[in-house]
Amino acid sequence: MRTVYFVIILIGLSVFSGLAAFGEVSSRSIYPLVGTIIQIDRKGARATIAHEAIPRYMPAMTMEFTLLDCGDLSRISQGDRIQGRLVTEGDHAWIEDVHVLQVSNTLTSVPASSFPELAEGSLVPEIKLTTSAGEFVQLSQFRGRSIALTFIYTRCPMPGYCPLINRNFQVAEKMIKASGNLSEYLFLSITIDPAYDTPGVLAAFSKKWEVEPASWIFATGEPSEIKAFGRAFGLTSNQSDEAIHHTLRTVVISPAGKVWRTFKGNTWKPDMLVTELLLSRKDSASPLQKPSER
Repeated sequence: MRTVYFVIILIGLSVFSGLAAFGEVSSRSIYPLVGTIIQIDRKGARATIAHEAIPRYMPAMTMEFTLLDCGDLSRISQGDRIQGRLVTEGDHAWIEDVHVLQVSNTLTSVPASSFPELAEGSLVPEIKLTTSAGEFVQLSQFRGRSIALTFIYTRCPMPGYCPLINRNFQVAEKMIKASGNLSEYLFLSITIDPAYDTPGVLAAFSKKWEVEPASWIFATGEPSEIKAFGRAFGLTSNQSDEAIHHTLRTVVISPAGKVWRTFKGNTWKPDMLVTELLLSRKDSASPLQKPSER
């Protein structure tokens, strides 16, 4: 285990120093936000908020946000109407300075999923996809490689959502490449907006992220199949006229085609993803280790 982390640290230093050479200077923007608390995780300092349209930035949406500098979160409850400030800086976004405008007497209902989330060690279901190159593939043909799987869409407006996930994938891929074993791994980004994200759109989008097609695939597929596949990992997504409201899931799939690790939200870092990818190589045909044994 120490060897794995030492290798990751050395690779990470090399990759990040290279990225810094062409990285952009982060700029901070602040927008007023008004909305209703749909769900709140006080321990994790995160909340799902149904917010009103933010002028000159984004339409009304329901999204999960990190809460920073918001004081005692016990004063904020599900169903409360709040106001605060949405801060974006580089690939990150958060809500700060939250004040309760109206305390809710009734809880806002959150639809419960009737689809159980796949546990670690579960076999990942099959899905057929079309890559940005127009090639037809299915997940099982990559058996034997460790896969980092995530869900994005190209028009995502929030820097702390899809753009951050893409950036993390870009860094993680470069870290794996620096180790010299890139052929044993695959990064797979599936769009949740297949109506817009055609193979051509994904091909143009992939160029922005300096994708190596052999190791990082952007793919689309049948909308119903993508939705069902995402639900297997706890992903929820709903589309309005102007935007897609969605959660975040990134999954490490072992060479044996099983769920090795699921990252929820956007707080994971590239080195964490690389660590799990390296560890997942242990699982070729044998049962997975329990998370407590890692």
